[in-house]
Amino acid sequence: MASEGLYVAAMVPFDGDNRIDDDVVRQLIERGLDEGASGFFVAGSSGECFSLTPEERIHLFEVFSEYKDTCTLFAHVGACATQEAVRYAKAAVELGFQRIAATPPLYFGYSSKAVAGYYDAIADAAGMGVFYYNIPMNTHRALDLYDADTRAMFASGSIAGIKHTNLDIYEMERLRSLNPQLKCFGGFENEMVAFLAMGCDGFIGSTFNFM
Repeated sequence: MASEGLYVAAMVPFDGDNRIDDDVVRQLIERGLDEGASGFFVAGSSGECFSLTPEERIHLFEVFSEYKDTCTLFAHVGACATQEAVRYAKAAVELGFQRIAATPPLYFGYSSKAVAGYYDAIADAAGMGVFYYNIPMNTHRALDLYDADTRAMFASGSIAGIKHTNLDIYEMERLRSLNPQLKCFGGFENEMVAFLAMGCDGFIGSTFNFM
C-alpha cells in the first residue's frame, strides 16, 4: 500500500431531471469511506469536470465538503480560462478542501510560460501548491521536460504534486528529480505495481468507486 493510500476519482450521479443527486453522492462517499478510501478527487474526468456548469461544479464541492473532517479532498479546478479556475479554487478552499488540482488550460495551445502563469495564479488564489493533472490522452498536451519554463514551473512551489494519468511512468520519475518534494499519484490502477516501483505516493482512480 502506498503511503498516501487510495483516493476515489468520484463519479457524479444525476436524477431523472438531470440534476446532481445529492443523496446518491453522499451514499457513494460513505461507501468509499467504509471501504477504506483515503479521500476523493472531485470534479475530475470521472466527475464530468468540463461538462458541469459552474454552478453544478461548486455545488458538488459543497456536498463533498460535508466530509472534509473525515477524509482528504482534492478539488479539480482546471478550466480553459485562468479566472474560471481561480474562482473554483477559491470556492473549494473556502469550503475546506485540503488540495487543489488542475489540468493545464485547453484548446488555445498556450506556451509553457503561459501554462506556468496559470498555475501560479491558481496557487496564489488557493494559498497552496496545485496538483498538475497530467492526462495527455485527453488534454493533448504532453510535458516537455527539456523545456526551461516547464522545468521551472515544477520547481517553483506553485506545483505541489502530480496526478499522473499517463503510462509513461519514467516521466513521473523524471518529474520527481526536478523537485523531490512533489507528491506523485498514479492514475492507472492496472499499472499500480509499476507505479509503486517508481516511487509514487498513492493512487487516484475511477475503479475505486466500486472496488
